[in-house]
Amino acid sequence: MCYYQHDAPKKTCTRCGKHTYCQISARDGDRLLCAACRTRPSSVCACCGRTAPATANWPRGPVCKQCYARILDEPRSCDRCGRDRALVGNADGQTLRGTCSGHGTDYACTRCDNPGGAHARGLCYPCAIDDQLARTLSVIPAEAAEQLHQLRSAVADTGNGRSALQWLRQSNVRKLFIHLTATGNPISHDVLDDAFRAGHHTTVGHIRKILVAAGSLPPRDEHLAHIELRLGLVLAKHPQFDTILRTYVRWSVLPRLRRRARTRAPTAHITAWARARIHSAARFLSWAEERGHTLNTVTQEHVDDWLAGGKSTRYNVRDFLVWAARRGYAHELLVPHRGRPDPAGLDEDVHWDVLQQCLHDDQLPLDVRVAGALVHLYAQPLSRIIALTSSDIRPHPEGNRLVLGRQPLPLPPPLDTLIEQLATRHETAAVPAPAGLFQGSYPARPMPVSTLQRRLNAYGIRAKPSRVTACLNLPHDLPPAVLASITGIHVITAEQWHQRAAPDWSAYLAARRKATTRYDSR
Repeated sequence: MCYYQHDAPKKTCTRCGKHTYCQISARDGDRLLCAACRTRPSSVCACCGRTAPATANWPRGPVCKQCYARILDEPRSCDRCGRDRALVGNADGQTLRGTCSGHGTDYACTRCDNPGGAHARGLCYPCAIDDQLARTLSVIPAEAAEQLHQLRSAVADTGNGRSALQWLRQSNVRKLFIHLTATGNPISHDVLDDAFRAGHHTTVGHIRKILVAAGSLPPRDEHLAHIELRLGLVLAKHPQFDTILRTYVRWSVLPRLRRRARTRAPTAHITAWARARIHSAARFLSWAEERGHTLNTVTQEHVDDWLAGGKSTRYNVRDFLVWAARRGYAHELLVPHRGRPDPAGLDEDVHWDVLQQCLHDDQLPLDVRVAGALVHLYAQPLSRIIALTSSDIRPHPEGNRLVLGRQPLPLPPPLDTLIEQLATRHETAAVPAPAGLFQGSYPARPMPVSTLQRRLNAYGIRAKPSRVTACLNLPHDLPPAVLASITGIHVITAEQWHQRAAPDWSAYLAARRKATTRYDSR
């Protein structure tokens, strides 16, 4: 390894352009490529049994990328020496670390000797994060860097070392640190909001989550706060619509979000819903202004031109125009609802097979099995699954219950055992109680919906069609009110699912009528 890094002749890779050690790759058309760009030969993984390019060849055999990362991130006790290390070898029925199995490296940190030192040039994630933070804060004046000491501790103690290290290596993180310390004020929600308005949108969100999880900032309703921040950005771009847009958001959008938050936890989807309507209202007002019209002079013809001249997302203006007409700011204008295609579900046999795989396949990750089973059995949306905590599990003499809605529901075996194992795993990870069942990159923060969806897709579990099939099966056993409570949908939507799932007796009645007529004619 040292030869390839220091002494080997350097050449320019024809794919990525890096000047490093390269070789001619026959699998890539005899191109001169570096080790990162060369196509690796596929082999059967010794851990999961799947055929994939081998990331490493250990004494136990070749391992794929997913198993390589999982084993290094989850060190366990060696059966021979008892030390916690990445177990890369097998011998006489024992699982061994690198040194005990004759492998060249032990995957331990070269600085602190803790396991997991193969990800950042021989360092474990805490040591690598500490070095990266030192380099990041070195460009900040010493008196300002003291203000970020609490942030430094919070980042170092994050629950996901890989994502924290990748995030710190981004150049915009350093720019944001400089921006936060420019005024010399301590970091607060108001200071972070100012940085958000300055353009550091995504990075501010990450820092805020870290500080709230570490207790450095008090928690707040980020969904409502995000809507108000987005409104500020829209008004900065369209100051001439300040009065009408502020009134619309204050008296229409935010009250509905607050009413919904009393019964259901806010989600990223509902925040995107509100943001889309604010942007659509601003675009429509700007479009009308360019044609010499104000809101009270817009006619139905103008609305039709607006809808026909762009994407279907323009129909989001319906909410704003209905509100404006009721308040006397505009005439009665018609914006039809957008047509939606019929939801496509899975075949019943496929749906059942995937459910059995989630319940009984030990090769699947535990969180994937639990999430897949909840989607297939109870039609749970992913946004509701990630919000589950250990407090939602209720012990019962006949088996654990899970709170989905208002009442605890019985869990069939082995799902009750799987959920209990998932809760126990996070309780032992020093997560504050009640621990979330689906932990994300930050302590006390749930996994994003997009992350869980990618994990399910990676194992062939499609959440949307699976939930459609479950929504068609549940109405046969549950009334609309109970269906709405369990699945988190509106009662009207539950009634629509009942109508869709109800058997169509028209063909049967027509056949009976025809048979009766034929019998009477005799």
